[in-house]
Amino acid sequence: MGDPIRKKRYILVQAAFCADLGMKEQTTALPIQLSYYADLCGWTLARAHARSGDAAMNAGFIGNSDVFDRAIGTFTRLYADQTERDYHIFTGAIRSGKIIADREN
Repeated sequence: MGDPIRKKRYILVQAAFCADLGMKEQTTALPIQLSYYADLCGWTLARAHARSGDAAMNAGFIGNSDVFDRAIGTFTRLYADQTERDYHIFTGAIRSGKIIADREN
């Protein structure tokens, strides 16, 4: 997303979406609003990172070695570890009362 106009459009869309939900700040969101907001964030990230590209060019760029495969594997493990740490911090903050969460069944 190197195009600044396109980047600005994503920001404006996100701001408008929040305004439509009546969200003044993320901290004041109702659970359903937060769910819609999370969907928007996911959609925005997916659009920003989606690049079909040319398969032959991508294969040429990656090459025949296993360097890319190993890098993706390492990234995946590190990302999963970080996600677990973040989850434990998040649930700990809920348990301690630092943040309030509405638990659904």
